[in-house]
Amino acid sequence: MNTSRKLMVGAALGVSLLVAGCGGGGDDVTPAPSAASSVPDSASASVDSFLNFLLSLSGSDETSEPSTISDSFAVPPAETTDPQVLS
Repeated sequence: MNTSRKLMVGAALGVSLLVAGCGGGGDDVTPAPSAASSVPDSASASVDSFLNFLLSLSGSDETSEPSTISDSFAVPPAETTDPQVLS
């Protein structure tokens, strides 16, 4: 083999190793939602417990996922107390 052919083979081998080494590693695994991102069942026990849950949420957190609410979730209506203002 002449010298230029050896250089061409070496360069081709080097480029193929570089390209082969650049692939993979793209496993973007989405984490499962944590228990904190769902509305607890205790929040549906009464209006007061639901309000306490709402007030415990951070209003400035804009990076977390929305809370999930089960299909059976319902807040019992307050028939004996006046409405409370959420601020």
